Amino acid sequence: MSRAHATLHKAITGLVEEFGIPKRGNTKDVAFLPSWRFGNGMFALVLSFGLLLTALKSRSLRGFIADYGVPLMVLIPRRLFSPNPWSAGAYSNWTVIKDMLNVPPLYIIGAFIPATMIAVLYYFDHSVASQLAQQEEFNLKKPPSYHYDLLPVEVKEQRLSNLLQALMVGSCVAAMPVLKKIPTSVLWGYFAFMAIESLPGNQFWERILLLFTAPSRRYKWFSMYFSHFLFVSSALEQSRVLEDYHATFVETVPFKTIVLFTLFQTFYLLVML
Repeated sequence: MSRAHATLHKAITGLVEEFGIPKRGNTKDVAFLPSWRFGNGMFALVLSFGLLLTALKSRSLRGFIADYGVPLMVLIPRRLFSPNPWSAGAYSNWTVIKDMLNVPPLYIIGAFIPATMIAVLYYFDHSVASQLAQQEEFNLKKPPSYHYDLLPVEVKEQRLSNLLQALMVGSCVAAMPVLKKIPTSVLWGYFAFMAIESLPGNQFWERILLLFTAPSRRYKWFSMYFSHFLFVSSALEQSRVLEDYHATFVETVPFKTIVLFTLFQTFYLLVML
């Protein structure tokens, strides 16, 4: 849910910024007059919602091109502000590493404390998971070490798709002239699409939908008639069955408790905004 909130927030703030003046823009430029900025913002809304609707309506096509369907939709003409990374004005954007030499040594030594804690926590979590997966009731042989699986021994699956994807990401560094043609508003629509796509399967989102679901549609009642040999007996068996795939807590936790917990989470989320 946090990822959906972050991407949707970025999409909304990005669309709002389309109505304003860029940070490095000349306020005296004719292109930044209120009328032009309003037209640019409205055109940005058309492009972003166009990408969103296209992505949502093209599920069969995206099934053919899998994970690369939506990124290909981003290639729509209009420029993305992308300054020369070697210019003096762009140093503040990406050359933060040049300030690493100015970090006090005490800070570097202090960073070892949380880093060590995270490393110990990682190996502890891995060892506990290995212990739980290799209990006696599973009839497995005890290995000589619980950390041998961290050492790559052999790779049986193919890595070609991951390699090609990494090479494509690396090629984007040399593709700045093409990336400048990407509309920023289309990127905001892409972020909104990612936020919407991450909602299905999220327990918090499903509980929110459950609040707006009519009681008659939460459960369904069905009748079952059966017969046994020559003696026909009609028995009406009423059973309560959830209509679709659901989490187990829906059957064990009272609905009022689910409502209170969901409202508390919603209130906490609004406070964080």
